[in-house]
Amino acid sequence: MHFHIYKCVRHVFEECLRVIEFRAAGAGDLMDASHYSSRKFLENSCPEVDELVRITKEAGAYVSRITGAGWGGCTVSLVAGDKVDSLFEKLVATYPAYKGLEGEALKQVIFATKPSSGACVLKLE
Repeated sequence: MHFHIYKCVRHVFEECLRVIEFRAAGAGDLMDASHYSSRKFLENSCPEVDELVRITKEAGAYVSRITGAGWGGCTVSLVAGDKVDSLFEKLVATYPAYKGLEGEALKQVIFATKPSSGACVLKLE
């Protein structure tokens, strides 16, 4: 197995550009491009994550992509607030790893959050 430095560097630089473009454009195309780049150049996705992304989008998410460093099977998806419950139901019914999960077991693998302002510097005087 070889480490493909060019492909990794390409992904990092293109990801930085997508973050800059994200502020001025819509999220969908950029997040799709990010997942494609992660899968093709960084090679940090896997068939199971790609399937989860596909099913999530088919279930009503605007967009879905691998998140974090990858290799761990975590995704982030943008979903309208009133569609979250139905999306969860479709995921549990469709994604093989989620079938039969309920209660705390389900809450550990799928959950909703709301956007926030993110990290900031707080000065205490």
